[in-house]
Amino acid sequence: MWEGENPNVPKIVAVKSAEDALKALKNFKPILALTGPYSTENLNLNVPYIDVLKNQEKIVGVVEGIVRKIAIFRNRFGNGQKSAI
Repeated sequence: MWEGENPNVPKIVAVKSAEDALKALKNFKPILALTGPYSTENLNLNVPYIDVLKNQEKIVGVVEGIVRKIAIFRNRFGNGQKSAI
């Protein structure tokens, strides 16, 4: 299994076209955000598009938010090991 197939690893996927975006939605889970030279905003997807070159703070916020949620979940329910987060 490579990281794209691992459901325990949240992903930020770079896309170059609408076709790439649609393939990514089928092949990668979970996706935190789409980024890259092609803006997916006009596709009305359930995954946000973030231009990381213009919105560094926004992508950092998305990553920090998911890291916090994972840490809270692990602290409450455990995962067989202590969270380092």
